[in-house]
Amino acid sequence: MIGRVVCLFWVVSGCGPSEPAPPAAPSAPPTAPPAEPAAAPLPSPVAVAKAVASPLARETTPEIEAARATLRAVVERWAVDPNNPWAIAHAMLALGPDFDVAGRGNATDFLFAEYALEDRVGERALVAFPEKRGDIRIEPHADLLLRAFAEMGVLPDRVVKVRGRDVPVGDLWVDSLYHTWVDGGAVSNASWNDMPWTISGLALWAPPGLAWTAEGGRSMTMDGLTSALVQKVGEETAFLATALDRGEVVEKRGQAIFAYTCGGAHMVQGAGVAVGRGFGTDADRVIMARQVELYLYRLRVELPQVDAAIRQHPQYRLALITQRLKFLGHLVETTHGLVARGVATTTPEQVEALRRAEHELVQTVTAMDKGGVFAALAEIRAKDEQQYLDVVGDAAHALRALDLATGTPVLR
Repeated sequence: MIGRVVCLFWVVSGCGPSEPAPPAAPSAPPTAPPAEPAAAPLPSPVAVAKAVASPLARETTPEIEAARATLRAVVERWAVDPNNPWAIAHAMLALGPDFDVAGRGNATDFLFAEYALEDRVGERALVAFPEKRGDIRIEPHADLLLRAFAEMGVLPDRVVKVRGRDVPVGDLWVDSLYHTWVDGGAVSNASWNDMPWTISGLALWAPPGLAWTAEGGRSMTMDGLTSALVQKVGEETAFLATALDRGEVVEKRGQAIFAYTCGGAHMVQGAGVAVGRGFGTDADRVIMARQVELYLYRLRVELPQVDAAIRQHPQYRLALITQRLKFLGHLVETTHGLVARGVATTTPEQVEALRRAEHELVQTVTAMDKGGVFAALAEIRAKDEQQYLDVVGDAAHALRALDLATGTPVLR
């Protein structure tokens, strides 16, 4: 129950003037125990419809347009699978929230009608998406879909069907809000690796000064939640900052930020969204302002290691070139997003490094296409489902990255 109120009744007995005792009241029949207090109302989401383009956007080129066309074909063919909500969420990054899902309706309506469930909070019927249904991946990361809806322009008052009932999309935000908390070293999600989607999804529709009572009676604020994630980003990237300041090159061994999903890209993105929306503290903004510099430093660290591995282990070329696509796509996407949201600025040297990353991303897409990777996705899927998912998901992020690089607005 939310905001549970505990009433303490004082029973006072005193000595008054000596009087005859009043007649005893007739005994009343036993009554049911009093109902629990009603849940405190949760805040409502607000629409944040303003979109901004990256100030680092560049003129497109024939090579970029060819890569975009290749990636778009992959997304339109493989990421619109009605039996793969995770893939549909990735397709939204490039195609928006209302593309048709194999004749089953637009993506937003389809996902709610097919996969959302009712979740009761007190007496209120809200909605949520489960992690999976049988073998179908729905939200391997909590609030993956909330983040996609909010960032791609779905409005919280949009009405969708959930189990035949009309509900506003914003009920998904309210449900997540109630179930989200940080309590010392504990978090409501499975781990900090699972929190960035939740925090960015909440921040995108959060009113200023958002505060709420989460499950278990925990008092939360959006500022506090943002600070917790930013501090985690700072902790996990501290070794990169130290190496950069010393002029050293670190070796990627799955340590710290490298251990998080997509090399920590989503961790940085989630914190960047929340800080960009104005949440957190001045100290948080200082930490996030350096993330572009640290991410571009990783270009010098990771790309040579991946390329050396491709040369030394040609038998693993598919996995390694997919890793190249993942790293470069997320780097370009994250950097443009941080700058577009006003979280960080760049030096001319950093812009030059970003241009190199964009060029390398285009080259990677071209090499994968010429090497037959995208044409062989059916065969890849039959042999290795996870490898297939990596290619499809990373293609969506890469397309989003090239869109941002050439001026497509990103929602705040």
